[in-house]
Amino acid sequence: MNVKTFVIIIASLFSLGNAKNYDFKVVSILGEGYSLGVKYNNQVYPLKSTLFPLFTGTVNANNIKEYKYVALDQKGKVVEEENFLRTYSNETLNINEVYNSVKVPELPKPLKPMFKMGSEKFQPIPNNIIYNLYAKCNEKDYSFMTDEPFEENTGSSNNLNVNCTFTIISPKTTFQSPGTIHLIGWGSRKYKKLSWSVKLDEKFMGRKAFKLRAMPNEPTLIRERLATELYHAAGVPTQQGTYARVFINGDTYGLYTLVDSFSKNWIQGVVHGDTKAKIGVSYKLYVNGRTCSNFKYLGENYKSYYKTGTYQLDEFDKSVIDPTDEAAKWAPLIRFTKLYRDWNNKYAKDPSEAAIKALAKFLNIESLLRLMAIETLTAAFDNFWLYSSNAALYYNPERDNYQFISYDYDQSLGGWQFNEDVNYQTLIEDCITWAHPDDTVIDHSFINGLLSHPQIIERYKVILAKLSRSTFDPKTVSKYVHALADLIREDVSWNFEAIDKLHIAYDGHVNHYTFEDFESNLAYTPIHSVKDYRYDNALYGLMEWVEKKGDGCRAYTHHTDIQHDVNISDDYDVEVIQYSETPETTPTISSTTKSDAKVTIITTKTKVIGRITSTPPPTSTQISTPTSTPQNNQNNQYISVKFKGTLPSSKYYLGVQRLAVQPNFDLYQDEEDRTSAIYRTWHVTSTTEPSFLYLSRATYGNNGEPSNLCLDLGTYTNGDGYNYLSIVPCSKATHKFRYGGTYGRTIAVYDKNDVPLTDGDGHNLCLYYSMTPRISQCRYIEEKKNKNAEHMEWDIFYL
Repeated sequence: MNVKTFVIIIASLFSLGNAKNYDFKVVSILGEGYSLGVKYNNQVYPLKSTLFPLFTGTVNANNIKEYKYVALDQKGKVVEEENFLRTYSNETLNINEVYNSVKVPELPKPLKPMFKMGSEKFQPIPNNIIYNLYAKCNEKDYSFMTDEPFEENTGSSNNLNVNCTFTIISPKTTFQSPGTIHLIGWGSRKYKKLSWSVKLDEKFMGRKAFKLRAMPNEPTLIRERLATELYHAAGVPTQQGTYARVFINGDTYGLYTLVDSFSKNWIQGVVHGDTKAKIGVSYKLYVNGRTCSNFKYLGENYKSYYKTGTYQLDEFDKSVIDPTDEAAKWAPLIRFTKLYRDWNNKYAKDPSEAAIKALAKFLNIESLLRLMAIETLTAAFDNFWLYSSNAALYYNPERDNYQFISYDYDQSLGGWQFNEDVNYQTLIEDCITWAHPDDTVIDHSFINGLLSHPQIIERYKVILAKLSRSTFDPKTVSKYVHALADLIREDVSWNFEAIDKLHIAYDGHVNHYTFEDFESNLAYTPIHSVKDYRYDNALYGLMEWVEKKGDGCRAYTHHTDIQHDVNISDDYDVEVIQYSETPETTPTISSTTKSDAKVTIITTKTKVIGRITSTPPPTSTQISTPTSTPQNNQNNQYISVKFKGTLPSSKYYLGVQRLAVQPNFDLYQDEEDRTSAIYRTWHVTSTTEPSFLYLSRATYGNNGEPSNLCLDLGTYTNGDGYNYLSIVPCSKATHKFRYGGTYGRTIAVYDKNDVPLTDGDGHNLCLYYSMTPRISQCRYIEEKKNKNAEHMEWDIFYL
């Protein structure tokens, strides 16, 4: 039975004369101390919460057409309310579909699969959902943990496990389980917005453990998600996840990433593709002062390895190894170091294939090189290649070899803390020695031993060449980044404001980011630290880094033959688990909801009233015909046109993917299918004089009516200081345009008084065709040897 029919039947069952029952379900983000109600026809009906923060209720009334949610204090008095009206209809029960409307595209996978990457009982966490996680914890232990992330008496990490009851609500499901929570990380404890590890008694989507990573040093909130997906697309197992709004004991922490933990269950499901598989042993790698894991053989006594402080025994199968037998638990690590020592002693100066075959008998070389290629593209400052940290060595009993797995990517993709061990001057173009600025400071003897073999270098370059031209292609990455930005954009301001209002005793670092920081750092604008205001730098905009580093590695692999694409080791035929639709199962459903229950969520939107934050439904002002726009045509006689680029390899129309205000935009809808953006028709008031460019409501290049949105110059600029294009309300547009205004086949830019726009050197400016369109000097069109010339030409089509 479909939902719509089911709703009609239920409604008729509850009809009482002319009255009807109206069901409401809503999740609060207000924390404890407030309840919610629904306001209709100037009446307020309190909703009840049997599973906080989910509020539900049924109103019996003659007719409810419009309603809004309100916040109630403990006496039931309205203290805040939404500033718009919602419309009740049969579709109200499907309101969750709004929150699933963002489709996050997969990144291309150009390499042969190596692992199953999941199982039927351990499927990926849906990547297009924002969960709501509420933890009710032991107050005394929670206070001690948040007051002292580093214990005051010892200065060591506070690793107290705190008992909690967790409630996790998505747009479709409700889950509840007892469990524990504890702090994670070392550097992350320096921030007030703390990161957590959660362990559950019951399984949530097939897992009993996950991490909540705070992203306190990241203005875009996207870098870690992107890095994770890059590893996954390269066929390297990593801990995937999505976003969650986090509330603990009434404290609002903001937006987090909810990602898998490095656990036995994760190894079974992702690496082995079987939740009942026997696992091997994993060892987490750490930095101890200036000492990193170098995998040197230290003898047969396990204590020698333990005492280095760079190895930590992690997961192992208790049905295979006696938990009390320390020597047995450390034996696989000792075996690996001995195997590598013997191999290196024999083959260090042997460039033959025999050396590679011997190494492949105990090391998954292919997986390691893929990991290193992604670390190069992301410049991972706190992972395997540079420091042998935030990584693990895993003995895989299924293949009887060892593999490296990395995790936690908060220092990557241009958003790093300053690192004195990195040469920033060569970081962009250096795709092989970037992690080796001084091997007298950091011992890279293990990696150097591998890279001394030409076959390994060559395979690394093939992997890097394919990834940089496919997975790390700027247009491809841009689609992924903008999808995630669309998913979280309405939570961004709330997230940044939540940390300022967080009432815990710990005075950790706080980066006072803004929504403008989020938008600008997504593109090409760096974010700089400010004393007593912003602790961290983001030296590159996210897409700026992707473009520049990608260009550097594509240049480095320019002469690499990518046709010879054969795994250097572990060349198995592996069938990756396929899912027709990203699942969202509910192992534990509360008694207040059914498996097909639908939940409305008050999300954090751009319009804020106190602590209730929400977005009104689209109104006519968003897509109406211009009325208050600058006028240069008294009769409103619009001419419909389209503009198309003329590059031999790229001929997209000038257009945008959505009818909305945008600080910058891309030209395409689907790069793979060579599809231009949906909204690509424009309206002008003159073809002989400068005109505002009105974006049409028509789709797919058809004719239609103008919207109240116009093309303009944005605030973001490229490295040469030229503005990217933006979409603004026409009432705020400050620039006009004219096709052929300066040179034939160019689109010249003017101010609103029809004066040609020039740069600081007096050069007229025109639209520049690129993935993210911008302006540049019109004169380039006449300099045929100039690489910019063909970017200045546009074709025009009249409708």
